Amino acid sequence: MEGAIIMKNARVFWGWMLLVLMFAAAIGSPTLAQTAEEQYVIGTYNIHIGKGMDGKLDLKRIANVIQTNKADVIGLQEVDRLTTRCQRIDQIAELKKLTNKEGVFGKSIDYQGGEYGIGILTSGRILKSEHRLFPEGKEDERRSFIAAQIELGEDAVFWALNTHLSLVAEDRAAQAKILLDYAKSLPGPVLIFGDFNDTPDGKIGIYNNFKEFFDDVWAATAAEPQSQKGFTFRADKPYARIDYIWISKNCGWQPIISRIPQTQASDHLLLSATI
Repeated sequence: MEGAIIMKNARVFWGWMLLVLMFAAAIGSPTLAQTAEEQYVIGTYNIHIGKGMDGKLDLKRIANVIQTNKADVIGLQEVDRLTTRCQRIDQIAELKKLTNKEGVFGKSIDYQGGEYGIGILTSGRILKSEHRLFPEGKEDERRSFIAAQIELGEDAVFWALNTHLSLVAEDRAAQAKILLDYAKSLPGPVLIFGDFNDTPDGKIGIYNNFKEFFDDVWAATAAEPQSQKGFTFRADKPYARIDYIWISKNCGWQPIISRIPQTQASDHLLLSATI
């Protein structure tokens, strides 16, 4: 009888010990949610005021490209606001509505009774933003950039910069230096989007200057045949790599894959990446 009691107590003891060990293991082991890294889709897209290769103005096509590629943050160039040629539509406001995102617009020039410039859309929250004009140069068209601090999640607060640089090489070099110096001054991860109007082998050295401090996302993650070489212009027969996404070196964010979806909604193609 005494032996039976001892055996019963032993079973109870080891049963409790097993539960304790299981509980400790559960606490000590990270869950899937704790180990899985957050992924975000980012992009840059010169929308050509919503005019496709067929000459038709259609913002819904642009919105569809953005939505299909599930962009969490995207820099847009060649955006109209209340101009005659765009039927007085505030294109950023309309794209915000069509994509269900927050957005900010920056005017580069006055045009046809409205404004023409650049914008940023995001599915996150814009904490603050700043728009700056580049100094006047040889080109008649004034250029600018937007900087927006964006929160996509508790651990995903970063700066997104978007620009459209000049067609004039001398102006473009000066603008790129201003943008790079500004980006280097910002804390935390910095993403730079834009139509640089300059190829990686451009003679004025913009690409190499940026590459010293930022990673070229396409070069790091190109998923498409290298024969395409990241060409985004023109949309019907791509021959030039002038649109870029840059990310701060050693910032803890890792580019995973990049894509250039084929679409005729603009004269440029969207450059998209997952980080």
